[in-house]
Amino acid sequence: MLKDEAMLTILLIFCLDLASSLYLSHSRVNIEPGKSLAISCRDRGGEPVMWKGPKGTLSANTKPKIQDTSIGKLLVFTSLRIQDTGNYTCSLINNNRNDYSIFSLTVEEPIEFKDTPEIQRGREGENVTLRCEVNRPYKISWLLDKTKDNLGSKYIVIGDGLLIVNVSRQDNRVFICEAHKYSIGQVIYKKIKFIVEHKPVPVTIPRDPESTADTPVYAQDEEVYGFIGEYVNLTCEVEAEPPPKFEWKGMSTKQGRNYIGRIINVGTHKSLLQLKMTSETPDRYECTATNKYGKLKKFINLQIGIRPNPPESIELIKAEPHSLELKVEIPEATEEQIGYNMEPKWLSIFYRMETGEDWDEQDFNITLDTFLLTELNSSMKYEIVSATKNVAGLSSLSNATFFETTAGCVQISKPTFFSLVMINTLILFTSILA
Repeated sequence: MLKDEAMLTILLIFCLDLASSLYLSHSRVNIEPGKSLAISCRDRGGEPVMWKGPKGTLSANTKPKIQDTSIGKLLVFTSLRIQDTGNYTCSLINNNRNDYSIFSLTVEEPIEFKDTPEIQRGREGENVTLRCEVNRPYKISWLLDKTKDNLGSKYIVIGDGLLIVNVSRQDNRVFICEAHKYSIGQVIYKKIKFIVEHKPVPVTIPRDPESTADTPVYAQDEEVYGFIGEYVNLTCEVEAEPPPKFEWKGMSTKQGRNYIGRIINVGTHKSLLQLKMTSETPDRYECTATNKYGKLKKFINLQIGIRPNPPESIELIKAEPHSLELKVEIPEATEEQIGYNMEPKWLSIFYRMETGEDWDEQDFNITLDTFLLTELNSSMKYEIVSATKNVAGLSSLSNATFFETTAGCVQISKPTFFSLVMINTLILFTSILA
């Protein structure tokens, strides 16, 4: 019985050896056109081998060609073509054992996007398809940029892109389209910026959701104050796509008021009207922002303001490593300020390190007894100025003062049992030596 098993094992090893007598450097390759490739074939026993292609026996004069080398007989492709796709057979020239190996070659174009603009647009409220196509029917997947999250239920993957249902301004973002070529593990992606087109809407005030007009008009009012003899800027800023055109006008019917000031456009979505404040300047001004989807009107009531008086003095109450507690002497409001509701209501404290250039600011309610500057650096001298503030703006600045924070304390963590033992041992050892 043991003898039969031994003979069976020897026969199996012999068969395996016969089955693997031909060695191929590669059994399968998926590659792009235009590249070069060489596949080696040799017999483990040293027998001569030959190559056959889809159209017959290959030689040194065919395409692809055959080349004899020390590592075997090479199948050489100098510039691959799609028509080179097929199976190539390596076999023994004297093939009494009918021994052969097959090399499978696939030559195909690389994944490329087509008809996939990097910037695409759609109108608010409509269903829009983001286009993403590749040159072959590879699997397409979509992600949201930055978060790389999967898409929610609002987005539906369809054959030629991504369907966005009921587009809103929140969809104004970057999407990632990925194409997968699983045969070679290749993944390519393209970022697509989706721009939502919509009528002008306020930046800070929510738009009116109840309007049903074709070109609705949204109105908003703002109170602005200016000081006589100084310039004042009226600001009109909106969200709109495409960018809007701005138009300013004063509502007064006084003669000669058509030219009302200098208009300064800041970027594409903000416009300033700069006015020199005189007794004739107060008025109700109208800014209209318009694009092809609608318009937005903003009304600004410009009034003459009364500047508050500046603080009279700044006194240091307490200094700590990261804060300074200050007492600021605030002047009494005048009868005129009180009569026009122009009394100071806030205090602005400006400060910078003595060696620094940039100023920081902290604002306080003026009714506080003391004012605490926080988040300061320890052991640092600060230059400090202050100004009172009313609804019209800031007073002039107070005289500068300098105060210094204290040094920070080094905190020692609670000692452990091991550290106490080591300290006591060191004390004992020192006393013995003494």
